[in-house]
Amino acid sequence: MHRNVFYGADALAHTARLVIDTGQTDPHALLAEARRTRPWLSRLLADFFHTHHFLDTPADIQSTRAAARRERRTEAVPAPLRPAVRAFADVLVARRENAERLGLRPNQLKTIEIRLDTVRDLALHLHAKGHTTWAGVNVTDLEAFLARNPARRASWLAGLRQFFSHAHRTGLVLHDPAAAMEAPQPRGFSGSTLTLDEQRALYRRWSVGEAALPHEAFIGLAALLHAATTTELRHLTLVAITTASRTVRFPGRSIDLALDDATWRALEACLTTAAPCTPTTRTSWSPGSPESPPIPPAQPTSETASHRPASSHGSCAPHDCSPLPTNSTSSSSPWRWACPTAELPTTDSRPEQLSVVAERRLRRRPPTSCADRCRTGEAQSAHV
Repeated sequence: MHRNVFYGADALAHTARLVIDTGQTDPHALLAEARRTRPWLSRLLADFFHTHHFLDTPADIQSTRAAARRERRTEAVPAPLRPAVRAFADVLVARRENAERLGLRPNQLKTIEIRLDTVRDLALHLHAKGHTTWAGVNVTDLEAFLARNPARRASWLAGLRQFFSHAHRTGLVLHDPAAAMEAPQPRGFSGSTLTLDEQRALYRRWSVGEAALPHEAFIGLAALLHAATTTELRHLTLVAITTASRTVRFPGRSIDLALDDATWRALEACLTTAAPCTPTTRTSWSPGSPESPPIPPAQPTSETASHRPASSHGSCAPHDCSPLPTNSTSSSSPWRWACPTAELPTTDSRPEQLSVVAERRLRRRPPTSCADRCRTGEAQSAHV
């Protein structure tokens, strides 16, 4: 009954009223009347009748269907070999129930059906060869059966080992023919590999050429020369990199790995490219503040900036960035970033048009990359 005392008392009162109204004590009649007049009470009565064995426990639909499938597989076995297969199926089901009762990991119903499929196919193969008992099966018969499908040798052999182990314990066979059989599995990498010419071409691309990005070059060289896996590269952190000795300790390895010149240059390029743009000064001014924004540091003119080299990677170091105010309200921050190392427009350009274009871009979306910040700074510097 229900844990709540008042709910249980109410259920008992309604059950008594149900018995008085129907004038019967048959569980089937009481359940039928409860489903018609008191639907909430029908489940409580059904649980009570099943617990005290007044009604048969309802069978699980999945278990019923699985039992029917096992029976079909057992019936497909030739009659002289069928009793042993039926006993083997019962043992597999009993092991599953015991594992569930003990809280262990039981075999799935599909696994039991796969084992029965293997034994059924073996029985059909042996019966076609003239075998009428399991006692005369030897290793040669099993090897001939496994040779029919070499790709499934490991799966079939697992089922045969279970069956003949059960048959040996029950005295059905005097010797287990599947005990000494093996199914070797290929170890290591089994995919396609690159030829030596392809590896040399990739090495030249990553070490000498400039077409590859720094991250591509480092990942490729680390995998090609130092056998770094994707997991090791994914979990590599700055703590594992030693600049003084030019070594890297990949996750899971016990020693530091000394990098060659090409791999170290690629790693340095990755670290340089990943350097974020951060402001040199921070202010607390907001667009809605009545006070005027603070005056930013003086920016270089186009004449002085034209002699500076442009950034090679489209990014700037933290000390090269300085904030510039803007009147755009589309972004949450009133500041934009100007990169002095970026190339500024020449004197013959039209600053009014550049300012209008910059304002339109800022209204559409705030600059998220360092290149956008540099372009915004160029337009505003030209306008100033």
